[in-house]
Amino acid sequence: MWIAYLKKKVVDVCHLEADGSLNIRKMDVNAILDGEDVLPGFKLPVKDIFEIYSE
Repeated sequence: MWIAYLKKKVVDVCHLEADGSLNIRKMDVNAILDGEDVLPGFKLPVKDIFEIYSE
């Protein structure tokens, strides 16, 4: 799951681990989101998300 914070311009990437724990990585505007095994080959620069909302 991805959670975007528009004012902070960061995205949390959340993964449920095999042991039931939640792994959260914070991605800033310089990062690129990856679809991993859910959307193979999908890539999205985080900055592109926030460009839409900066107008």
